[in-house]
Amino acid sequence: MAPTISARVWQSRIASMCPLCAGAALSDRINMIIADNAPLHLRAVAYPLLLAPFLRRPPVTTNTAKNPCLQLRWSDVRVIVVADRLYIDAGGSALPFHSSAHDVTVVTSTGPDHTTPQASHSSAHSTDESSWQTLNRLAQRTYVAASERSRALGAG
Repeated sequence: MAPTISARVWQSRIASMCPLCAGAALSDRINMIIADNAPLHLRAVAYPLLLAPFLRRPPVTTNTAKNPCLQLRWSDVRVIVVADRLYIDAGGSALPFHSSAHDVTVVTSTGPDHTTPQASHSSAHSTDESSWQTLNRLAQRTYVAASERSRALGAG
């Protein structure tokens, strides 16, 4: 369920990794992940699309090209999160609500070429604010107040 966390590879101790537990851990470590600027591999994540709201961050600057871009990649799916925008490229197929576990790679980048998917990615979707609010409400349910006991039990 919850990830066993190492520098570059996270995996579950049993079966597949819970995307809510992994998402909370990603959210807690997002600044380190961006600063490290190296791929992070999450092994066997169930419903990997549920990781997306945990990568959302307020814009660093109004210059979109300077905001860090975070990408989730698995199979032929690419989820791009830039500040408060989300793009999903499912390789021309329907939205990727996969229930089976997938290995997911998290990558970061900055620069003018990351702000939107390439023109050839016709299946990319922008997410409206009400969808983000719903996803953030769901994400809030996973937060645990910081205490020694909660940390001992695995909270960030």
